[in-house]
Order: sequence, then C-alpha cells, then structure tokens
Amino acid sequence: MRAMIFRFALLAAFAGLGACSGGSTDSGALLDLNNPGTPGNAAALKVVLDCPSDTLSGKVTKGFTATLTNPGGRPVPNSFVGLAAVVTGMPAGSIIADKPTGGTNLGGANTNTAGKVLFAFNAPTGVAKRTAATITGTATTAGGDKITGTCDTSINPNPAKLSIRGPDGKLSGSITLQAGQSAKGFLATVLDSVNDPVADVTLTFTAKNDIDANTGRVRTPQGNLTDASGQVGFDYTSPSTIKEETDVTITATGNADGKALTAGFLVVVVPPPPEPLAPTLTVTAPNGSKQTVAALSTTDGFVATLLDENGRAVSGTTVSLTLTDSTGKAAGSLLTSTGGTPTRTSFVTNSNGEVRFRYRAPRATATQKVTLEGSYRFGTDTIQAAVPVVITVNRISAPVLTAEGPSGEPSGAIQIGSGTIITGLLATLVDGNGVPVDGKPLSFTASAGTVTTPNGLSTDGVGQVEFDYRAPSVTSNTAVTIKIDATDVDGVNPTVNYALTVSPEAPLPAPVMSLLGPSEALPNQSKSGFTLNFKRKNGVALEGARVRLGANPSGTQISVLSADGTEQPGNTLAIVDAFGQVRFNIKPAATGADDTTLTINASLDSGNKAALTSQCQSDPEAVCTASKIVTVRADSFGFAAPPAYGASAPTGRDQATRLNFEWRDASNAGVAGCLDLTMTAPGGGTGTGTKFGLIVSGDPTSPPERKRVLLNSSGNFDSADALAAYSDRSGFAEITATENRTCSDTASPGARKSITALQFIDVIPNREFNVTLTGQSDKMTRGRDTQMPLTLEVLNDASQPLDNIKVKFGFCQSATSPKSDNEEITPGGGTTGSDGKAITTYLLPSTFAPGQPSNNIVKITACIDGSFAACADEGSNVCDTFDIFLVAPTP
Repeated sequence: MRAMIFRFALLAAFAGLGACSGGSTDSGALLDLNNPGTPGNAAALKVVLDCPSDTLSGKVTKGFTATLTNPGGRPVPNSFVGLAAVVTGMPAGSIIADKPTGGTNLGGANTNTAGKVLFAFNAPTGVAKRTAATITGTATTAGGDKITGTCDTSINPNPAKLSIRGPDGKLSGSITLQAGQSAKGFLATVLDSVNDPVADVTLTFTAKNDIDANTGRVRTPQGNLTDASGQVGFDYTSPSTIKEETDVTITATGNADGKALTAGFLVVVVPPPPEPLAPTLTVTAPNGSKQTVAALSTTDGFVATLLDENGRAVSGTTVSLTLTDSTGKAAGSLLTSTGGTPTRTSFVTNSNGEVRFRYRAPRATATQKVTLEGSYRFGTDTIQAAVPVVITVNRISAPVLTAEGPSGEPSGAIQIGSGTIITGLLATLVDGNGVPVDGKPLSFTASAGTVTTPNGLSTDGVGQVEFDYRAPSVTSNTAVTIKIDATDVDGVNPTVNYALTVSPEAPLPAPVMSLLGPSEALPNQSKSGFTLNFKRKNGVALEGARVRLGANPSGTQISVLSADGTEQPGNTLAIVDAFGQVRFNIKPAATGADDTTLTINASLDSGNKAALTSQCQSDPEAVCTASKIVTVRADSFGFAAPPAYGASAPTGRDQATRLNFEWRDASNAGVAGCLDLTMTAPGGGTGTGTKFGLIVSGDPTSPPERKRVLLNSSGNFDSADALAAYSDRSGFAEITATENRTCSDTASPGARKSITALQFIDVIPNREFNVTLTGQSDKMTRGRDTQMPLTLEVLNDASQPLDNIKVKFGFCQSATSPKSDNEEITPGGGTTGSDGKAITTYLLPSTFAPGQPSNNIVKITACIDGSFAACADEGSNVCDTFDIFLVAPTP
C-alpha cells in the first residue's frame, strides 16, 4: 500500500453492454463480407504478413502480423489464418502466441476485429550463422480457394560471454585483502548476446600469482554449474604466508555452445600490519582534573581521549568510566553529550579518538567528593588513565513544577470545544538546579471535565508526565483550572495550576429531507423509482435515521426496498442508508374513470436520537418532512419498462436508449393520438459542448426543440417511429410526454403527462475509470491532528468527472486492535457530485497511543458501484486503499 495520492484503473461494468465473442481455434472457411458464399474470390482476397527482419536462435521474437482483407479492401474479422515457418537447412521454428515467453505451436488463429492475427516466432536453437526463414499465412474462401501470403526473416547466432563481479559489485577491477583474509560475494555470470542468462554451464576457477606457489583457495558453495540467472557464486581466501604485496588473478573458464569462455579478476594481497603499542588514555573535566558542580545538575565538557604512540586518534574503542564517592559507592551518572540513557559503564571513541560526555550529579544533601576514573582493554590487558578527575558535588536546591500545552502553550492560551478532547499536555518536574526528577508520582484534579494520563502518573526520564483533558458539555464559554501536585520532592510539595477555556460546540448543519420520483402512476400497478433523500446541508448522509412514509388518500401500498433491492410490501418505516437515501415503490389503489391525485408524505419517526429530533424541532433551517404529488391516471398513459424510471443508460448518441410507451383507454383499447416530447438537461450537463436530446426515426433534436410522435392503433410507438434518448455526459435526465390527441400545434387543456428518467453513465471506450483517494496530509499526530478529510475522485478516461456514482468507505486496518467504538469514518458512503468527488472524514480515536497494541498505520478503503472489499489490492477494479501514518507528538 502507499502513503501518497493513489490512482488506479477501474473496469466499468454496466448492464446491457455487449462483448466481442472469441474466435474458434479450429480452421474454417473465410467469410467474404461482399460476396457471402460465393467461391472464386481468392484473387480479390489478401493475406498480408509483416515480419521483423531479424530474430535470434532459440529466442521468441514478437511483432509478427498476418492481415486478412476482403475484395473491398476492408479487414475480415473472426476468420482462421493458418501459420507455418520454414528455415533453410534447419528444423522449422514454431509459431506461438504474441507473448514474451513460451507457448505451444498455434498452427494458426482467428483474426481479431481489425482482421489481424498477432503472433510470435520461436526460432530454432543451434544456428551457427545467419540463416533465412520464411513465414507463411494461408486462408480459405467460402468457395474453398486457398490464399497465401509470405514474409522473410533472418535468424542470427546467439553467442555467450563470461564476466566476474567482485564483492563490491564492480564488473572489473581489483580488491585488496590482508594475508589469510577471506572475501565472499564474487559472482561469475554467463549471458548471451541479448544479455539473457545462460544456465547449466560448468565453470572452472583458478588463482595464480608470480611470487608464491601458495595462491589461496577459491570455493563455490553452491557448485560450479550456472543457475537460472546464469551465475555461479564463489568465495576467495588469500594465502596466509604472503610477506609482501602480491597480485593474484582469479580466472574462470567454461564452454557454452562450443565457444570457450574466460574472465579474470585481480586480488591484491598485502601482509598484515605490525602489532601496535598501547595507546594513552586521558580523562579531563571542563576545569581540568578538578570540577565543582551542583547536586542533581548536569555538567557538559568532560572528555576521554585515546591516542596512539604517534599522537594519532584511536577510534572505535570502548572506554570504561567509573564514579565512586569517599565510601566507594557510585555517585551520580554519565550521559553522552547528545543525551541518552544514563550509564556508568562504557562509551566508544569517535573518529577523533574522543568520548565526550556529561556528568549528572547525585541528589546530595551535603557536599561530597566523587572520583572519575577511566580504562580500556588492549589485547588481554586493562590500561588505566594516568590521572583521575575529582568532582566536588554541592548540596541540592528547591524543585519546580510547570505545565504547558501540546505545542508549548502557556496557561490560559488554549480554547477547546464542548465535549472534545485535547491530548499531549505536559507536566514537567525539575529540581532546584533545573535537573528533571524521574519516577515521581503526580496528581491531577480539574474544576470541570476529566484528566487522564495515558502513560501513567509518574514522571519519565526527562521529568515529564503527559496528560489528556476531555472537556464537559457546556452551553457558554467556561473557564477550567487543572491543578497538578507533587509530594515530597527533596522535602518540598510543588504545585501548579493550568487554565484553559471550554467553548460551546458549533451546531451541526441543518438536516434536509426531500422526495424524488415519477410524477404519475397507474392504478393497481407497481411504480418504481421513488427516493427519499435525508442529508445535512453540507451533504453528509444522515445514516441510520428513521423515517415514516405514508400516502393520502389511503389505500396506496408503499414498499420500501432493502439494500439488495428486495421489496418489503406494507413496510412504511425505513432506515436511511449510508448514501442518505431510502428507495421505495408505490402501488396506487384502483380509481374511477377520471385521473386522481395522490400525495406521498415522509416525516421523522419518533424512534430517532434525541439530538436529531431536537434539531428538527428547533433549527429554522431544518426540513424534516417532505411530500410529493403523483397523478394516478385513469387511462394507461405512460412510459413502459424497459427502461424503468431512473434506470442506468450509457452516454453517447451512438448508444441512445430506446424508450417504450403505452396509451390505452378504460376499455383497454389503444389510443392513436400524438405525444409532445421534451427532455431536460442531465444533472451537471451544462458544460461547454454538452449535447443531449431525443431521436425519432434516426432524426436527433437539440434540447430546446420539442418532438411530436404519433402512436399506433395499439397505443405504442411504431417501429418506424422508434424513440430514443441520448446524452454525451453522465447525469440524471427526465423525458416528459404530453397528451395531444388531435396532433394540433397546441395541446388540449388538461392534457395527460407522463415522465420517465434515465441515469446516464459514461461508457468509456476502453472501459476504464481513474479513481484517486486523497487526504490533506498523509500523517496524523496524536495531540496535534485528530481528524483528516478524505476525497474520492472518480474520472473517466478523458479526465472528466463522473457524478452520481455510489461510494462506500471502510477500514482495511484500524488504529486500535481491536477497533475502538470512537474510531470512525463518517459518512461511510455517499454519491459523487458534479465534480466527480465524494468526501468523508477519518476520526482518530482518543484512546490511540503509538505502539502496541495499536497500529501506527491506518488503511482506509474506498469502493464505487456498490462493491466493497475490506482490503483492496492496488490492482482492484472497483476499490482503492489509502494509508495514513500515525506518529507520536514531538516532546
């Protein structure tokens, strides 16, 4: 997974899209599209082969093409072309699939939609010189005539070469070893002329010099035969008897395809250096061999220096340092000059032969003397520093307790919201000399709200305790004081107060309810396509809200749809889903001979949370009821499925969606009147160049124009007057049909109307979407950022936004293990807007602390089109996963 902005290719899968069927693998007659079934067209049909000019012995070469055209010069798809190869004086190579490696001899294949067969040529092995090869393609006409095309290529030899790389990875050169020293990691490699590895070649290794018969030893732990990578790994141990610098050449030899191979590598062997004299160790304080410090203080400037007999620095050597008081006990501790855990034992000299360290004085109640001594190991001997350092430690002063915010804010500088939590506040305890007091318990009391200490109450090595504060629920600005106490710190009880302000919580955006769907229906017939939307004004879905549906007058059956689209007849209580929606169907009761009006009502149910109910009652911007008027027609006058109201439809005029209509009177007889048709713009479809409209008998119309269509005696569209709707852009569009019985220029008063709708969805030629999940940052710090907005952007292959695409968000991996209840992604779903974006927010749990049992990486998955995989691979068709790195706050 990635810690960055992610994009991935997504295969668009839409209902009703056709797919090209695969061609048969058996040979068959060629289909002549100009003269089907007519023999004797071989002269007009063509098989044209296009071959690369060069291939390699024993290698697969791609890029071969056989093209089949008909007498009109157009490509002929889905027709068998036989393929064969002839090599002069050699076994014929094989024709295989157009893949980089392997495959069985095809013998031929069916042409694709462009009338082509793409194939590769596997040249025979053992070609010693440039050799010609002829590739033949044969097809058979419907009349049985054979047509043939050929092309030529050349097969070139494939020689091998041998090279040696040293342990440093260099292909040529040398390395230097001391006498008796070993070096591992040599690689001898055999490659062919195109740098492919050659396996199963036996290599022989020798080592020679011009001075000593003892040239060392070459060892091949895995054997002398090259592996699948064409390699043999070996080690070399230099001779231990070398007394002066000697050049040793390691030589590898072998044979591949009758060709002798050889390669060499130089090793310079030098004698070992002479035994050194013992270096001199000196330990000094800032003031030389004597130093005075305050109790519990930390003093810098102590140095231990190790020099050889020539005054040169000795680095990488462990120096032991000890501290003792007059009674022989340890007194204080030593730290490196850059901090670290206190130690009294050892340090390692740097490149200057130095150890720079600090002295931390003990908690002395009276002045005392401390002796600092140093030593190091030289071979089997312990070498002492010549002069010890004497440190005088003065008695201790009074301690100090302080408090600050997560970013160093002083008392009174922080203001937080009602009921929220602030993490990473710090209490620090130091002695009178400013030295941190370690391991001292602190107590916390707050005038309002709650204080917690995630890492315990006792001060750590830097004298600190981290604490969190959760504010109470308030209706006005409230001053809060947090009191922090310590007991018996060098006989003193230090205390400190930390003040902050709690502000009332900002009100949530108002909830808004609306009803969408068809404007008419038929008695005793189910009508689909109705949707209740319940979201806040900022677009966040009110997932889980309970709503009550009803109809006036009574008698109409309402069926709420479950998540999988199953009807629940008679169920008028519905739960809003993650997209802020409730989908339902209606079935109006029977009416008389005239049209009637039906009102669908929606309102908030009494079983909702008190906060939502209260906001609906008190917020003047809240809309928590909705209604929609539906005309119930006495006649059967309306658009007929397919498609159903709101069905998905592909974009593009060439993929216009056919519409159906039915107009029958009360006696079920067809009405042959006219319809006046109009089409509204798709949602978000007002961009430059956007076109949509209706097509009657192949004649398109622009949006402002009205179309008139005459129904046949059955009250349907004639096949000659087929009606279709199209749009070149995704979005929701409505088509309105108005009654015009007399086919006059003006429809009669009170004319019937019927409306249907289509959800146009982009159909990408290569069926790919680009989806990117982005966050404002890829890191969150406990006590700094506790929430992160995330955006899912859905684009087509022209980088244009796709709107009204359903989106789901969920966890692949949460911060806490197991996941805590207050770690959330809200909302968990939604639909993309006209900009192609859906937005959610990740909330970090207040219980998170970096380290076990928590995860420092949160993985969030976003999926579209109603599919969801908890952990999506990068190559997933419908999902993407985004990583958020959680880091501890800087002390």
